Amino acid sequence: MKAQFANTPCRPDGSPLLIRVSMVMKISPMAGKPAMPVMLVDVPKLVTAYYTSVPDFSVKGQRVVFGTSGHRGSAFETTFNQWHVLAISQAICDYRKRQGIGGPLFLGIDTHALSVPAYASALEVLAANGVDVMLAEQDEYTPTPAVSHAILAYNRGRNAGYADGIVITPSHNPPDNGGFKYNPPNGGPANVGMTGMGSSPGTQVCCHPIITSQSPSSISFNTDRSGARMRRLENRW
Repeated sequence: MKAQFANTPCRPDGSPLLIRVSMVMKISPMAGKPAMPVMLVDVPKLVTAYYTSVPDFSVKGQRVVFGTSGHRGSAFETTFNQWHVLAISQAICDYRKRQGIGGPLFLGIDTHALSVPAYASALEVLAANGVDVMLAEQDEYTPTPAVSHAILAYNRGRNAGYADGIVITPSHNPPDNGGFKYNPPNGGPANVGMTGMGSSPGTQVCCHPIITSQSPSSISFNTDRSGARMRRLENRW
């Protein structure tokens, strides 16, 4: 998109008196057409890679990296798979305990192919840690703002037992990508510098052993579901 400004008279202070704007928008040649086969993602192969690929922690790109509120990557590149989700989920559970966040956790997902597998992995860890998880009715897809709104609505007027949330989405990233975002009790995104280097969710997640050179076999996750507490919301968030 490009704006073109014509020469116009100016006011005494130099500001334009009249501006004429013409907008030129580029349209993709694929707009309104079915996607070509070469553009499609092999979903079964992608999901298989999510469960079978093991990150090489000596490769920086395959470690957990908290960017815009969370971690994103592709199972094809071993930058987003089960190991990453298990580690981030456990780190969030540990962070909740340290911060005294005892309310429910709202969990939402989008339509990316890796979201449902990541959803299952996250639930395994959250349930094992006794987190009270709030899910959308009938496993509906949930936009990020809806999770933020649910957190704020629940926390309004409370002095303890705050809720937080997770949104499993890589946002606008390509179809083969997955993403995992943590929303603290303020409903907003969690970044490394949000509350200080010593206590922010982003910092705690990045300090998890998965970003070091340890072997996956040396990292333990709580996956005992005996303490599971999951509820589905009857109404939309």
